[in-house]
Amino acid sequence: MENEIKVRDILEFAIAIETNGYKFYTETAKKFSGLKTVQLFHFLAEEELKHEHYFRSLMLQQPDFTPSPTLTDAYEIFRGDFLNSFAFADRDTFDQTIEAVNSLQEAVAQAIQFEKDTVVLYSSIRKHIDSRHHEQLSLIINEELGHIGRLLTLRETMDFVPDTEQYR
Repeated sequence: MENEIKVRDILEFAIAIETNGYKFYTETAKKFSGLKTVQLFHFLAEEELKHEHYFRSLMLQQPDFTPSPTLTDAYEIFRGDFLNSFAFADRDTFDQTIEAVNSLQEAVAQAIQFEKDTVVLYSSIRKHIDSRHHEQLSLIINEELGHIGRLLTLRETMDFVPDTEQYR
């Protein structure tokens, strides 16, 4: 069946999102000199790497990893509209996004959008995967929500950030 969901596609997409997140945070960290900002971006990069490893491990279990029929029925919509709407889904757009970051405010805004996208994606995936994987995926979703919290805190305190935090 042509519209049959391929779990491998979803997992590859999740891996790509996490890989792009890692690159975004490491590249963005290079643009700033403030210790707390750089440490936060490096922490978030390591979290993305950890999530990427998790999705790679799921890929190895792929034969036992089957989606629900509801996801299969909506595959074209899921793949065409939903997946491609993510901030870091398209490689060219992603690279342009990193290059366009010219301030801490822009970096934080992009990072918040990225984290929100991953929460939406992983929450959607969670509904359609074998229940054996729900707990671990829920942990990742909660970590992504924690990332949003850290970024929102940074955004709220940016008016008080010393000059050393500015874009290089």
